[in-house]
Amino acid sequence: MKHIKLFEAFVASQKLNEAEYTEKIPKKLIDEIVKIYSTVRVNDDYYDKLHDAGLLKGLESISNGYLTRIQIGKESINIVELNNLDAAKRSHEKWAKGPLDMSNSALIVKFEGGDGEFAIYRGMWRLTKQKAIKATTKYDANDFSTLEMSYDESTEGGPNAADLKKWQPILKAFGVKEMSDLVWLADALPDSSNFQDGSKSVKSYSLKSTGDTDQDPHDDVDFDLIEYKGLLIGDHSDDMRFSNTLVRAKDVQKWGDIYQEEGAKDSIN
Repeated sequence: MKHIKLFEAFVASQKLNEAEYTEKIPKKLIDEIVKIYSTVRVNDDYYDKLHDAGLLKGLESISNGYLTRIQIGKESINIVELNNLDAAKRSHEKWAKGPLDMSNSALIVKFEGGDGEFAIYRGMWRLTKQKAIKATTKYDANDFSTLEMSYDESTEGGPNAADLKKWQPILKAFGVKEMSDLVWLADALPDSSNFQDGSKSVKSYSLKSTGDTDQDPHDDVDFDLIEYKGLLIGDHSDDMRFSNTLVRAKDVQKWGDIYQEEGAKDSIN
């Protein structure tokens, strides 16, 4: 049995994390879990083996093959199949309402199982709003380029009547009147499973070029309007190989918070 991180090392690291995790995790429980996972072979059910061994008696638990969670007070131990880490993370997001803590202080043990590599992390059984990551960056709409600014280098130095007509369906969909009311926010959508599962497509648009390539910087445009948490975001790509997202200027801070909490924050303009 190859231990990459021993339980004793976890006990030492726990002292650095006492403010977050305080429940006592029985060493015997961890040892028995590692023993079972190290001997069970392909196509056997780890979760059934834990039940058969009596390790889950009196404890709330849940499993789907990628992730097994066992409640310890207000906290949990999370047995993760590292060969299917992305699936395990998505399961944790769904069940615990937040991301899996894979920090060094949360790691109890990492080991070779009967048919793969596993790790046991501790965490909260349910992540509350108080535990959620809070945005620390303040975003000002004035720091972002507006849709109108896209036309600064155009022949007329700004959008003309044809350009306004082209973008009118998008302005109407966002509920704004001016192209200056929309800003280019990020070069990618949030990449969390929460966004993927919780967002919904409102409408897709195909905006045709005005025909004046010196005036129209975007040419033909494919535009998908998406709603998430009551907010609208547009996923834009055009024939000039420009891809970005458009949001209402007044929603910049709200979207900035979402990007920080749910990934892809580095893509913000």
